[in-house]
Amino acid sequence: MLREKLDWINKTHLLRRAETEEGLEKMAAILRPKLEADLGPLSDEHSNDYIARVIGTLKERIKNIYDVPALCGYFFRTPTYTSDESVAYRKKIGDETLRAVLPLALERFRADESAELGHEDAKQILKDVADKLGLKLPVVMNALRYTVSGVKVRETRISHVHCHFTRYMHCQGAKTI
Repeated sequence: MLREKLDWINKTHLLRRAETEEGLEKMAAILRPKLEADLGPLSDEHSNDYIARVIGTLKERIKNIYDVPALCGYFFRTPTYTSDESVAYRKKIGDETLRAVLPLALERFRADESAELGHEDAKQILKDVADKLGLKLPVVMNALRYTVSGVKVRETRISHVHCHFTRYMHCQGAKTI
């Protein structure tokens, strides 16, 4: 009971701080040393702004800011596509689907890269990709999830896929799938 109450207090505090850019930036600065301790040195692409966006994306899911490395390390690691889990997930999605979805999604997100895309904008892009390819939205999301993380991750929210994919667009991996 005490643990549940502490979790609730932490989550309430986290959500309150996440309401402002300043609060997100402060949490990112607090989280950076924990991320580096748990996951190793972070690359330049993992700025405090990026960490703040990850926190903002995951704020509903985490109870404590220090949960991020364990729950969501895939936001900060280069995907490994050779693990048994990754190979099985790729087989489930299918190479044909990956080859169709990735270039179109990259093209659409890069076309809108200069604008600050919100949740609805990202959702519309993913729906457009799905419609153009004659696929269901969850199929497109799974393909992009695999691309950016190498594994099946639990969340299904558009904002998570968008946050992942925005980072991924700047990685070398986009050329190797």
